[in-house]
Formats: sequence, C-alpha cells, structure tokens
Amino acid sequence: MPPIAEDAVYWLSGGSRQDLGEIAGAIKRTCEAIQEEKYEIGDLEWVVLPADHAMCRYHSFWTGVVDGQPRSVEGRGTNVILKCDGARRTQRRALEFLTSKPAIPR
Repeated sequence: MPPIAEDAVYWLSGGSRQDLGEIAGAIKRTCEAIQEEKYEIGDLEWVVLPADHAMCRYHSFWTGVVDGQPRSVEGRGTNVILKCDGARRTQRRALEFLTSKPAIPR
C-alpha cells in the first residue's frame, strides 16, 4: 500500500474514505476487481512544490478486465502530499472518472 497519512481523505469512485482501514479496503477491493490492469498518468502538473508539501493534478487512464469484460476508464486526479516525520505521505487524493466504457486498445 502507498504511504498514506493517518488523517488522509481519499475521494474515489465509491465515495469518500477518511479512515486508513477504509482507504486500504477500498484500494484492495479495486485491485482485486480489476484484472490485467494497466494504469497511466499523463499531463502531470505540480501546482505547489515547497519542501514540506506538494500538490499535483493529472489525467489518468486505465484498462483492465472487470467481471470478465474488458473495460477502460479515463479521468483526472489531484493529490496533496505532506512531509510527516521525514517521510512523504498522501494527505488527500481525489479521482474523478470522466468516461467508462468497454476497452479500446491504446
């Protein structure tokens, strides 16, 4: 699991998650549901980048197999990363899916 701050908030397709256990469970369920996943991030833009925190936004694209059917999703995301006790941890993550359809080869 990625390094996540103890007070993190994740906004995912299934709603908001504010507890490390909920976040870990949502990530695990997603990984189990999508077989043969390929995930890409593009148009990465670091909006804020001082020494103790950072914020980025990006476009995302994934393909995979869900319930035996090929799927693809395009979206955009925003992450806020804080430096806590010398380590960087995700504080906020928001993903918005713009399209979801049967997979089209890229």
